[in-house]
Amino acid sequence: DHRRVHRRDAAAGDRRDRDREVTERRAMEIALEFEDVVFGGQVTRETHPLPNLRERVGEGNESFSQGNVEDALELYSQALELEEFEALVDVDATGAGGAIKACVFSNLSMIYNKLSEKVKARPARSSEASAWNGLDPLQLAERALKYSDKACSLAGGDPKVQGRRGVALYHLEKFEGAREAYQKALDLNKGRGAEAEAGLGAFLEERLKEVEDL
Repeated sequence: DHRRVHRRDAAAGDRRDRDREVTERRAMEIALEFEDVVFGGQVTRETHPLPNLRERVGEGNESFSQGNVEDALELYSQALELEEFEALVDVDATGAGGAIKACVFSNLSMIYNKLSEKVKARPARSSEASAWNGLDPLQLAERALKYSDKACSLAGGDPKVQGRRGVALYHLEKFEGAREAYQKALDLNKGRGAEAEAGLGAFLEERLKEVEDL
């Protein structure tokens, strides 16, 4: 009957969403660990120069990987308010400050992109369909773009950063900007040669085709 068909369609939609989330997590991983990116991998909480920031971001990454997007946003929002984050400078002798800030901003962009998709996918009759904490899908995408622009100003040569900017522009229906961002991300990824990420490249090619087919 109608209800059975509706449940079947809803289940199929849920599977597609889960498959897409898995693809996106593999391609544009949120887990840019500070010690790997900036400090080298031989640090513990006791010796890490930014223990509280590392802890909040680590918890945010874990929440996101488990599909708890709202919890990830809360933890990243807490990270932004830490004195450790506020004390970072965009440019310093080691380049660490800018790299860490770019990581946090880029990951925030990804979280807002995912929230925008999540709210947009809600059934029209849902009482919460129009907004999440007062923000509709376009407003969430605007926040994603804001944070991706911040990340680009610090790490514009990172293909993941450019890719997340493309996703935000796509959600805002700025399709030409999205196409340019995806293409730039693809070129940057390919330019890394042996270090290029195959999963990221496949994700970006899929997104680029999606926007070019519009």
